[in-house]
Amino acid sequence: MRKNLNFETRRNEIIGSFGVAKEMVLSTCSNNRVTSRLVSTACHGDKIYFLSWSHHTKCLQIQENSSVAFCYNNIQIEGTASIKGNPFEKKNIVYSEKYKEKQVDLFEVFSKFKGMVIIEVSITSIRSYVKDSGRYYLDCLNFEEKTAYRENMEVDA
Repeated sequence: MRKNLNFETRRNEIIGSFGVAKEMVLSTCSNNRVTSRLVSTACHGDKIYFLSWSHHTKCLQIQENSSVAFCYNNIQIEGTASIKGNPFEKKNIVYSEKYKEKQVDLFEVFSKFKGMVIIEVSITSIRSYVKDSGRYYLDCLNFEEKTAYRENMEVDA
């Protein structure tokens, strides 16, 4: 069974549930190698920001394949990553301010290190597992098409 949902309403509910997240698991992939690690995040609407050293595996993989995924609780997030560069460059101040707003201590410590970059991820889809009235569902949101639907996860006997 599949039920259409209001995209904006469900989007706001789900983003609200992970918008306070300070850490998420990030997965990146290139050359048939998938890696995952915990990153400190700052979520702002349809964007997720984090810092990394440009020579780390996650940045090297993003340079080859900008498709990334995050996991937070029972929410799976897919997006397109863009390495913006040095957090103190004038063109990147807006991104740095968004990260610093939610991760002030980490920004103050790590942003000054040589090779540190700020990365912005634009969310393209979300899948969230939901329990409602004793039943289990999967909510699927497509940010490019602005569509949302709920699928029944249980097999009816």
